Amino acid sequence: MEQFSYAAIEVRNVQFEFSPFETKPHFEESTRQRLNRLFQNQEKVFLLQGSGFNMVNQIDQWVNEFDYFDPEKKSRLLEKIMSDVTGFYHEFLSKRDVFPFDLEIRENKDGSRIVYASKYEESLENITDSDEREGALLEGIKTAIELMKNAEPNTVVFLTSPEGWSGLSTGAHPDSQTYVYWIDGDGYLKAMTLRTDIDLQSSENLIGARPENKSNKERIKDVVKNPVTMQVVNDGFIEVLDKIEEASDRKFNKLRDEINNRETYKNLTSDDDITVKIILDHLRLFVEKNVNGKDDDSIRDLALEIGRSILDIQNEVNNRIKKYKDETVVVGYDSPEIKYQVLSREVKQILGCSNGIQEQRGFGFDSKGSLNFRCHKCNGTNTRPYEGYVSECIHCHEKFDKCGA
Repeated sequence: MEQFSYAAIEVRNVQFEFSPFETKPHFEESTRQRLNRLFQNQEKVFLLQGSGFNMVNQIDQWVNEFDYFDPEKKSRLLEKIMSDVTGFYHEFLSKRDVFPFDLEIRENKDGSRIVYASKYEESLENITDSDEREGALLEGIKTAIELMKNAEPNTVVFLTSPEGWSGLSTGAHPDSQTYVYWIDGDGYLKAMTLRTDIDLQSSENLIGARPENKSNKERIKDVVKNPVTMQVVNDGFIEVLDKIEEASDRKFNKLRDEINNRETYKNLTSDDDITVKIILDHLRLFVEKNVNGKDDDSIRDLALEIGRSILDIQNEVNNRIKKYKDETVVVGYDSPEIKYQVLSREVKQILGCSNGIQEQRGFGFDSKGSLNFRCHKCNGTNTRPYEGYVSECIHCHEKFDKCGA
């Protein structure tokens, strides 16, 4: 009996030694529940609920991977946060049409090669949604990867994903994107996404496809399944844009300018990005100095600072747009609370990336209730779009009376 009491004391001491910053746990509390508990009323705007930025994932990765006694782990987590916030700015807040993407070709121990996305610490294949376009996009990405791994220097592989039907519950894609993978003259892989508004026919022209009386859905699948490879002389990204302009019989002067200035935009050294860089530098410094655990106070501080930084960046983008429209730059708000509510609504109107899509739109709820519901016939789970409906079950195709209410 005495041995058992002694052992219990020792276990408690060890637990305290390795968790000095923990508070009393809330058993079986999900990250979503925890954030909703820590943020009340108007403060919830900083969680960016309903936007494409996935705050739950940010906090999940911190809680799951943070180690009090491993500074390198904290450094890696901080880099992930900075990469995600900066990436969200580049792709969704900046209003630009070029999205830098860090990829590299790595060799495994067995000699095989993979295309590795350093931001996600995963292969390009593994970060591609297998459900998008009913797997056609993943098929196209796999083909593009094989072309990249075996390409000679001065080769470009590109794949276009047209606007329209996506095969996802979140709805159609609002624009066309061309993923450009350029193996430069030195054999290094450079990647960037070019966003345009070219239509499906132009996308088919770009890859040399013929629709042959197929449905739009099948035409889209054909486009994304068929990447193109070509030899280039100078700038691979510009030469792909030349092809896009030729296929669509249009000029994309803004996009061309952004490609030519891509390093300036990527590094946030343009005049337009000075304030954005200051905001991001402040976020980095705050997390480095003030977030040193995964207790409630640390998690609240982390989520609050991430959310506030994104909303401050949105405010800076608004000022930039007004400046170029020769409008008065300074916008007054009655209070900081109202300011962030307005900015939060603006960010929610921007479609988020696939990683954020499952968590966006009010943490799985809208004014009609849960976005997820079960079919009354087969009991399969379906997901509605935010404030919308679906007409039939994706599993058994049973028709719904109220379109998936």
